[in-house]
Amino acid sequence: MTDPERPWEQEAPEAFDPKPESSKVGRGCGLGCGGFIVALVVFAVAASCGGDNDKPREPDQYDAKAMCHDWVKERLKAPSTAKFNNENVSGSAYGGFTITGAVDSENSFGGTVRSSWTCTLKLTADGKQWQGGTTVDG
Repeated sequence: MTDPERPWEQEAPEAFDPKPESSKVGRGCGLGCGGFIVALVVFAVAASCGGDNDKPREPDQYDAKAMCHDWVKERLKAPSTAKFNNENVSGSAYGGFTITGAVDSENSFGGTVRSSWTCTLKLTADGKQWQGGTTVDG
């Protein structure tokens, strides 16, 4: 107990902590737990992206469309201006794809023209390259 005549000797009041004791539980986890969780997620994603490296991925319609786009661009005056649209895909890689569509691109005079195109292609027996052709009308 302190002497009321000597206020300078009074004990300091206990500091007020607005958080109850229960809210302090787990405060020590912070960056350590977060780092562990991030590492766990990275590992899970890496494991799911891995796969059977002995078996190559079978080309799909997106690969076929990319090849056809390249072939169509070879026939355009300004290939860098090509905008493909209205595409329709049927078939499979080894059975053969048929892809049709339209492409807007600039002509020799700088005007935009729309051309329709058809592309037929399939993979060679070894699955290493596409064979086929493309026609562009317009």
